[in-house]
Amino acid sequence: MDILLDNPLTNLYGPYFLILYGFTTLFTILFFGLFRSRLDQSDRLPLPSIPSDIDPYEIAYLRGGVNEMARTAVFSLHRKGLLELKKDGKRPIITRTSVSQWRGMATVEDAALNWFVVSREPKAVFASGGLTEVLEPYADEYLRRLGRQQLIAGTEMQKRLSAWRLPAYAVILALGGYKAFASIVHGYFNLLGILGIAIIGVIAVYYIGRLPWLTKLGKAYLDRLRTAFEKLRYLNEAEKPGMAGQQTPAAVGGPAFDPMLLSVGIFGSGVLVGTAYGAHDDIFAKSRKENGTADGGSGGCGSACSAGGSSCSSGGSSCSSSGCSSGCGGGGGCGGGGCGGS
Repeated sequence: MDILLDNPLTNLYGPYFLILYGFTTLFTILFFGLFRSRLDQSDRLPLPSIPSDIDPYEIAYLRGGVNEMARTAVFSLHRKGLLELKKDGKRPIITRTSVSQWRGMATVEDAALNWFVVSREPKAVFASGGLTEVLEPYADEYLRRLGRQQLIAGTEMQKRLSAWRLPAYAVILALGGYKAFASIVHGYFNLLGILGIAIIGVIAVYYIGRLPWLTKLGKAYLDRLRTAFEKLRYLNEAEKPGMAGQQTPAAVGGPAFDPMLLSVGIFGSGVLVGTAYGAHDDIFAKSRKENGTADGGSGGCGSACSAGGSSCSSGGSSCSSSGCSSGCGGGGGCGGGGCGGS
């Protein structure tokens, strides 16, 4: 027992130990950061081609997780005349119309419409028990598929990073904790230096260990989509009133699709500003401001938020779900907005 509390390390003069501890912590952080930087090798893979049966909801999920899926679904139902945006006093609400159904609706839209059995505030879409939770089963399928394609930081990548995160924490905390314990036993209680280095080290490992929502390949693929469908970004319903609800052949030669819906899936609801559907972006912008979150995007929450298994929500369920977010590490991945933030 004496050797544990009386050895060159425990007897090392305080300032010298802080230098040793600082360099050990720095080396641990750099080593962990180097491993993380080499974890994403997706840029070595060929860039996927744009599918003929492109799914706007899958693209929305790729861009910002389940939060973006929810926004896109609400827009689609509004565009079909199944939902309308109103104001209850100063409070914006989303409510169902007298139109009860629409032929050929996507299953995501069916689930979303059923959730609006009562009028809802926009912020309720992302709250606990909100629309994002209803859409999680569909989001999980996208998570698995996009993860297999290495377009998002899937569960496998997150597990590999986690296998190195815990040892990094252990090195930092074990060395500092051991010296602190020995110092207390010997009657020395000035531990602020050890505590400061430990806190900085743990925080650094935590932030370095947050994977972005999109991989390098995912970012490149989203850029390809934005380039291929750049013209959709400028569709203006106010100038083309006859376009509402129509179907237009896909530019990539596939089946018909709603150009406005696809543009929202690819570019986000900000593309609606200045159109007949500008109120859609406005109500969600207000809910984001109230909740203190960024627009859902490819990052981060994704931060790896969602990479971890469903979405950071985002951590538990999808960097995107209501909880991330984000950031979810998402992070950041958060094209178009924030890790699934609401």
